[in-house]
Amino acid sequence: MARHLFGGSPADYAAEKVGNQLLLRPDAEGTVWDSLTGGTQITDLTDTTGAPITTVTADTDGAVTFYGPDGVTSVYTDFGYGRRYVMAATDTGAALAAFIAEGGAPGGWAVLDGSGKVDPAQLTKQLDWAVATDAAYGATGNGTTDDTAALQAAVNAAAAAQKTLYIPKGTYIVSTPISIPAGEGMAIVGSGWGTSIKLKNSSNCYVFAMTAADTRITMRDMTIDGNCTGQGTTGSSGGINAAGAVASCFDNIHFTACRDDALYLGGQTGGAFGHNNRVIGCLFDQSMSSTGPGRGIHMDSSDENQILACDFEYLGGAGTNPAMVYDQAGTQFISDCNFVNGAHDVIGVKVQDTKSTKITGCNFDGLAGTAIFLAAQRCVVTSCTIFSVGHAGTAGAASGIHLEYATAGNIVSDNVITSDPTNGVSRTAIREASDGGSGGNIISENQIITTGTWSYAALDLSGKNSQVLGNVGGGRTGNQTTFINVKDYGAVGDGTTDDTAAIQAALNAVPANGATVLIPTATFKITSPLTASITGTELIGLGHASRILFDGSVATTAIQASGNIRLFVRDMRISQTNASHVGTAVDISNCNGAVVERLLIDAGGSGVAPLVGVKLNAATCHYNTVRECRINYGGTASAGVYLSGGSHSNIVQGCRLVPSGDDAASSGIYVGNAHSITLIHPDVENAAGNGIWLDTGADSATILNAYSEQNNINLKISSGVTAPTVIGGTYQTGTTANVQDNGALSAFILNAWPNSGGGNSYSRISLAGADKFSINGIQVPANMLMASDLGFAAFNYDPANTSNTTLTVSGTLYLARVTLRYATTISKLAVAIATAASGVTANQNFLALIDSTGTIRAATAAGAIDTALASSGLLNQAVVTPYAAPAGTYWVAFLNVATTPATLGRSSGLSLTIANGGLTASNYRFATNGSGLTALPGSITPGSNSLTNAFTMWAGVS
Repeated sequence: MARHLFGGSPADYAAEKVGNQLLLRPDAEGTVWDSLTGGTQITDLTDTTGAPITTVTADTDGAVTFYGPDGVTSVYTDFGYGRRYVMAATDTGAALAAFIAEGGAPGGWAVLDGSGKVDPAQLTKQLDWAVATDAAYGATGNGTTDDTAALQAAVNAAAAAQKTLYIPKGTYIVSTPISIPAGEGMAIVGSGWGTSIKLKNSSNCYVFAMTAADTRITMRDMTIDGNCTGQGTTGSSGGINAAGAVASCFDNIHFTACRDDALYLGGQTGGAFGHNNRVIGCLFDQSMSSTGPGRGIHMDSSDENQILACDFEYLGGAGTNPAMVYDQAGTQFISDCNFVNGAHDVIGVKVQDTKSTKITGCNFDGLAGTAIFLAAQRCVVTSCTIFSVGHAGTAGAASGIHLEYATAGNIVSDNVITSDPTNGVSRTAIREASDGGSGGNIISENQIITTGTWSYAALDLSGKNSQVLGNVGGGRTGNQTTFINVKDYGAVGDGTTDDTAAIQAALNAVPANGATVLIPTATFKITSPLTASITGTELIGLGHASRILFDGSVATTAIQASGNIRLFVRDMRISQTNASHVGTAVDISNCNGAVVERLLIDAGGSGVAPLVGVKLNAATCHYNTVRECRINYGGTASAGVYLSGGSHSNIVQGCRLVPSGDDAASSGIYVGNAHSITLIHPDVENAAGNGIWLDTGADSATILNAYSEQNNINLKISSGVTAPTVIGGTYQTGTTANVQDNGALSAFILNAWPNSGGGNSYSRISLAGADKFSINGIQVPANMLMASDLGFAAFNYDPANTSNTTLTVSGTLYLARVTLRYATTISKLAVAIATAASGVTANQNFLALIDSTGTIRAATAAGAIDTALASSGLLNQAVVTPYAAPAGTYWVAFLNVATTPATLGRSSGLSLTIANGGLTASNYRFATNGSGLTALPGSITPGSNSLTNAFTMWAGVS
């Protein structure tokens, strides 16, 4: 701002009023003020030469001329004659003319052209913006010129000045990332989506990249084109790598065709998180042809970000973890966004291994994969609409909302989820896994609409302690969830009134596709079995205060199923009131995929425990689970859990079996004529009978980490049981035996603790008639020959099977593979000589042990087998240095150099291709590796193994 000139007009003189006359006062000195009266004296003045003055002096004619302060156009002068006179600057006309001349000129004030637009060249002065196309930077935006350097120069200048960089309409090609300097204060603005910054072919990088330091920036109104089909597969490629972004804003940006991540929000150097960024009104699309994951937004070590009113369409490349929004940091806000279509089973929002992300008010329409995937804790999903689940992806694979591994403490409520119109395309509306501690979620008030059938079920919920309430339109197998309280059907719950009819009426009211029947907190007496006949029926209590009393002599079963259904019985107490051990608490023999969990089964009143706690006793009874129950049982041949009748593939997990009044024929868990049963961490103590009994027909049973203590027999296995597996657990202080095997076939026990003294000794263990029995991975006496029976640590087959012979070729290295199942020290190597060699060349004959990498680990001394080659029989020769061999595969190598080499024993010969079982050369059982040799090589290359002159040579190690 410049000083203005005062004086030079007819009014600008020093004067005094005398009478009715104004008299000029040459050489008068006056002061300058900012108001007519009072005010402040102005002393920031200069004379006409620019010299500073504080007062003004008239010339010899009385004229006054001076320059005022910057920008001041009027002042008041006082020459001491009793009043002040106003003075106006005399150069304002020239200044106005100069300003008018700047109108519409580059750098001048804005003038609209004939089309109503403003020349971008005028914006610099008007808005204090840098313009990328200015000559100082030189960006062209012509779609062919590489504008990387020009844009970088413009960004650097704008960042240094903390101002806005304007990029006019055009297509700007970049080949390396435009680096955004750390700090705050700058913005990058386009003219709308017509401003396109496009990645050059084969650049394999981001268009923009921050430095991973604290960076605060605004970017808006442009297109960022990742040109994914023009990129390779190396490096990381995409739109903006915003590592280190803090409180940045990305607004109205069209991110298109990005190979890996369109927008990556990452952490800062040193480990600090990025945070509090806003992504508003952006479009992410067209990455389905990407070789990378083709994601929209990826947040890793960047939390508390807001993603608002964005559109994600046609995303998902062929790379790992395709997701439109991928959150690995948590505490995000994802709201009012739209997700459409996609490829490669792309997920809409994936929240992985984190917590506290909120997904609200979003729309998911016909995605290829699951709409919302949570492997996270304490997240909220609410008020979303999900249409045509899995429409564009693999049929039967996608769910509307999937709570996966270790998903706990989440809220999923008030969402509307609709299946795809085509039957079987959508798997599940809401899916909740049970693994990794999943559970404790609230899944409520969701509206589920079935237009085409679900391939699995509308609801698939198996998390522990989750609350599932008020969902409408999605029973466990399809279309209808109803919440039924037995008291609404007349049940009293006073422990005396017979509530059988009322509860049965509630069960009969379950619609065709399932419902939840509530046993509230009260005690309900029944006098005949309660029968569920609809798949998807949930009979649930509110804990052990929800109690059912039954007399096992009157109601022989408290709860049962009919019709081979899926039944869920949870969270209640079932008590037997008869003074004798009679009846069964829960019978799921007619179930497929049922779950019985968190029950207390015991005695009630003056009664005793039932004869059977839970029964699974039919050939159609399979894939059921009994878990986390405490089951009291007793009586003759009683059982806490009874599995028989050809049932199979059932699981008993985490149950405590409590005997009282049982006998020697009783069992905490009885398995007989039931195969492929899995028992996980059962606990049985102080039984007069068996802790666990695998009876005839309990084939392929698996017992994991059982605790069976102070029972008559802690683990009993009957004769003929095939392939039982026992891994881990404790079997101790049994009265008769800890583990009693009466003739199992191919039994296997690993790392169990079978006595009170610890270790791996098996006190009080019976192996009568066992066919094959393994302890800690090692076979113990069995009806088959083992290498140790003949004094070997291992051989490749029974030497009795060396029914043929082969004449070896002098100087050829022969290989035969043996397998060590456990670590041992090898001191001798053996082959079978059928016909002696003649003309043996001294010191050129060897046996060697070679490991799977081709390294020679042990060998006989030079000349050590020369004499033995001259006679037939077993050649079993000591090596020079015994080798402490880890478990694994090895070759026994044989080399003889003779006029007539030895003939060795072999098995009968089909082709070597068959004998080698289709293995590759580096893993051949029988091979050669080298010819014309006179000594062992330093090592061999297994990949060079050959079948030339090879045969099924017998070999052993000890």
